[in-house]
Amino acid sequence: MLGKALGKEFPKCTFIKANASDLLDKYVGGAEKNLKLIFEIAEKLAPTILLIDEIDGLMADKSKQGNLLNMVNVLLDLTSTLPEKKIYLIGCTNYPQNIEEAFMRRFTKKILVPLPKEEDRELLIINLLKQERHTLDVSQIKLFAQITENYTPSEITAILLKAADVVWAATRESKYFKPTIFKSGFFTPCLQCEVFSIETTYLDLPKKSLLPVQFTFNDIKRILQHHPPATKLDNLDVLNKWGDNNQS
Repeated sequence: MLGKALGKEFPKCTFIKANASDLLDKYVGGAEKNLKLIFEIAEKLAPTILLIDEIDGLMADKSKQGNLLNMVNVLLDLTSTLPEKKIYLIGCTNYPQNIEEAFMRRFTKKILVPLPKEEDRELLIINLLKQERHTLDVSQIKLFAQITENYTPSEITAILLKAADVVWAATRESKYFKPTIFKSGFFTPCLQCEVFSIETTYLDLPKKSLLPVQFTFNDIKRILQHHPPATKLDNLDVLNKWGDNNQS
């Protein structure tokens, strides 16, 4: 979110995003090479906004790193000269309390982004649903926002994508389709007993004529049962205390 905002504010900057897990390597010396490479690219394309997600995986306390101590030292060296190289580093993490103080001093600005409130979640859901085929009405959207307390925006997005995947899978498996009423030339999955049903597969329909099944609020509820929020209340307390002591 912060990365996108900065990208819009500074359109002339190169924007690079990476996950800490992608930079780590199981082979000795691999992580160091990956880090040097991404910072070299950022320097060549400067001015550059470099966003590293889950950055605690790279910047945790040295004493907890074990055999990754050399990688930590390399990263300390790479991040010591960012201003003159015109590299603006953004680190995202759910565990800022685990980041070593030497790294924390590299960040001149520290921002605790709170979880979205109910009205924010509702607005997010409304915007996301504009891109999906669904049957949710206003009351169901409000209820969706209510029952996703402590969910992050990315988790809510993932739930809607999962719902779309579920109905798309049902569409692919359907053996009967019928012409849609409101869109001429389009077909949608149906039951064998429905009027105008045709026995076929989605692969045999005319190109670009398929309208997948719409997902429902019941689909959403079933997905939520198996995908609780990753953020725990205990961790929220720790984050809030960290924010009180470290935000600048």
